[in-house]
Amino acid sequence: LYTVNTVRKDDGWMSWHLDYGRTSDVHDMTGYWLVTELAKDSTRLDYSSEVLVKNVPAVIAKFLTQSSLSDGTAWVKREAEKTWERMQ
Repeated sequence: LYTVNTVRKDDGWMSWHLDYGRTSDVHDMTGYWLVTELAKDSTRLDYSSEVLVKNVPAVIAKFLTQSSLSDGTAWVKREAEKTWERMQ
């Protein structure tokens, strides 16, 4: 899977889409992270990702969809907890 990533750290977001110049195992993909500071000790994190696969059995597509959210965001909890501990 090859993506093209755009990072706008100062604006609090990152996006990605499939690199159409390379061969990937999915037909299409796009997504983003958006970080919004709500208060001094509160941050909102939005995540969205869409993947289009072809010629894949429905059970496999469902597994990929369900596991991608937990796999793709597991590091957020871990890093947020580390940061919180350092701030205490």
